[in-house]
Amino acid sequence: MNTEAIFTSFEENVLNRTTKGDASESGLIKFLEPIIPVVKTRENARKIFTCPFNSTNKWMASVVR
Repeated sequence: MNTEAIFTSFEENVLNRTTKGDASESGLIKFLEPIIPVVKTRENARKIFTCPFNSTNKWMASVVR
């Protein structure tokens, strides 16, 4: 739930899909998509608040319903 990466293409093979976002986050959604679709997961758990990543803190957080 803490990723901002999205798919920008929808080929049958998940590994061939292009993504928009950080390389690590893109890898996460490509790994998870066959297990549980990312879009469905995001629809069922809406973000209420996000504290974005910054290089000083070296973390980010999301509050999800």
